[in-house]
Amino acid sequence: RNVILKSLRFRNSAQSHILVMGSQNVHIKDVKIKSPEISPNTDGVHITSSSAVSITHSDFATGKFI
Repeated sequence: RNVILKSLRFRNSAQSHILVMGSQNVHIKDVKIKSPEISPNTDGVHITSSSAVSITHSDFATGKFI
């Protein structure tokens, strides 16, 4: 509850870069996520069973949809 993720950088994670699970009041701000275009199964932010999640001022490039 009441989490702030701010100014983080992720590159080439194996699967999900960020997982928000069973959470409330989560703010993700100024996050940059980058994976190569050929990467399979790269969720930028995976959100499940959570409420009041906001993502602002962020940039995601996580593989190519085929």
